[in-house]
Amino acid sequence: MNPDTTRIISLLGGGTRGYIQICFLKLFVQQMYDEHKISEQVFFNSCDVIAGTSIGGIIALGLAFGIKLYDIEKIFIEKAKRIFTTRNYVDIITNSLNASSDSRRPNILQKLSMIAYNLPFYKSKHCQSNYGSNILHQTLFDIFGNSTLQDLNTTVLIPAYQQNTNTGVIFSNYNSDLYIGQNAKILDVARATSAAPFYLPAYSFDQNTYIDGGVFCNDPTVLAYGLAKTLKKTSKKTCILSLSTGISADINS
Repeated sequence: MNPDTTRIISLLGGGTRGYIQICFLKLFVQQMYDEHKISEQVFFNSCDVIAGTSIGGIIALGLAFGIKLYDIEKIFIEKAKRIFTTRNYVDIITNSLNASSDSRRPNILQKLSMIAYNLPFYKSKHCQSNYGSNILHQTLFDIFGNSTLQDLNTTVLIPAYQQNTNTGVIFSNYNSDLYIGQNAKILDVARATSAAPFYLPAYSFDQNTYIDGGVFCNDPTVLAYGLAKTLKKTSKKTCILSLSTGISADINS
């Protein structure tokens, strides 16, 4: 690969639709291998910055940590249905800590009630519950353990919103006053950037409370470009792969 080229991957937020990003990246890296014999690991390690917000942030951290696309895809297939589900009426009446069914979404009346009482739709009842935010946390711990941003193979940029100070912040393993959390646990950064209001509970660590980076910057491409140019001041070319999560279809069209 040309050393005079700056390479950036930027992954936007969008919940479970982040699966679209994984599908595209699988095709992209396969083409890179077929045409140039560049493996998936070599390709992602050669990127100067991998940025992401919300689910894009989780994927970005996984790629920078060396997790294979196939394994990230498995998380969507196997875990999303348990993260984004709620207890049914029988579960609630019996005071069960668990949800007995997959992919159960609250109806509109339930949503309005939960919003009124400031209850995130997919907050687990207990830290041992088999659904919701607890499954997200356990899944991220199974992947990253207690590793920190310093254990990543690539420079990352991950937006989040610091709720207690009403400030947009940027996590990165690059040492600069513009960024925070250089030694933060990957799990904590992943939870911070993906704590979507109404859907998942705010996440607190190191005396601050965070909500989804999409509140501040759902598209981190410009921020990633600025960091990449800092890292590679003399580069002559910049290649950016920016992936969204699609748009809703217009049913009237």
